[in-house]
Amino acid sequence: MKKKTKTQLKKTLDKVFSQYVRWKSADHNGYVECFTCGALKLASGIGCIQAGHFISRKHMATRYGGTSGLNVMPQCQYCNVLCNGKQYEFGVNLDAAYGNGTASALLKESRTIKKFTHADYQELIEKYTIKLKDLME
Repeated sequence: MKKKTKTQLKKTLDKVFSQYVRWKSADHNGYVECFTCGALKLASGIGCIQAGHFISRKHMATRYGGTSGLNVMPQCQYCNVLCNGKQYEFGVNLDAAYGNGTASALLKESRTIKKFTHADYQELIEKYTIKLKDLME
């Protein structure tokens, strides 16, 4: 069997991580509150909640949440796509929920260099697949 490329592994990890972010905050009916505007949306399906990033996904150090895991939160499509993530509101809400300086710490962390190996991607895929499976049980 042919070994997957880093690009393929990143795509797989993005998918499973997104599902994890959405489902970890879902209530027993599958609804999730948008982190920036409070709208209630389903965790999956058409028009569902998305995995919104405070710091852009292009910054690999925080792409999968960063050290604190707080860079990625559930966001509605309106906030995440149409309003470009509402970064200001996202940052204010991070500081309000997790303590002053949380947003600044994520910004600082995002400026560090993080390179993922094949093994890193595979380990994270396995980790979030297991976490997602546990949430779904």
